[in-house]
Amino acid sequence: MAEPENLGDIEFFEMSLDCLCVAGFDGYWKRLNSSWTRVLGWSKEELLSRPLIDFCHPDDHAAVRATRERLFAGLPVPPQLNRYRCKDGSYRWFDWRSVSNVERKLVYAVARDITATREAQRLHQELTESLAATLNSIAECVIATHADATVASMNPVGERLTGWPSAEALDRPLD
Repeated sequence: MAEPENLGDIEFFEMSLDCLCVAGFDGYWKRLNSSWTRVLGWSKEELLSRPLIDFCHPDDHAAVRATRERLFAGLPVPPQLNRYRCKDGSYRWFDWRSVSNVERKLVYAVARDITATREAQRLHQELTESLAATLNSIAECVIATHADATVASMNPVGERLTGWPSAEALDRPLD
C-alpha cells in the first residue's frame, strides 16, 4: 500500500522551530504549523478564521499591504520585519521570507520570531548610551583599551590631556 501523499512534508512542516505558513490571496492563512500557536498563543482555528492583517500591528499595515501587492504580482520581495499580536495583547517581532505562486493564488512564507533579539539590541543600545553619558561626565581621564592595548574609547578629559580627538585615537597603541 502506498504511503499517504505528502506525509513526510506534513511531519517536516510541523517540526520546524520557525513559523511556516501558506496564505491565500484572499488574505487568510490556509495552513500554519504549530509554531504559530506556540509563539502567538492563538489556536490554529482562531488564526485561520480571521484575515491575517487582523493580527498585524496597526503601524505595520501599510508595509504588509505593499508587500502583498508585490507578491500577488509575482514579484520578489526582500525580507520583511513586522509585528504580530499575541492572544495576551502583546506583540512579537517577525523576520519574514515570502514567495508567491500566482497561478495557485498562494503565498508561502517562513517567519522567525526575533522579539528576544530586538529586545537585546534595544537593551544594548540603552546600556551603550548610558555608559557613554557616564564616561563623558566623569571629571577624570578615562581611556579604555582593547586586549592588544589599542585605544577603544576615550572621554573628553582624556582628549584634552592627550591632545588626541577620540576619533583619531581609536585603535592606536596606547603608548
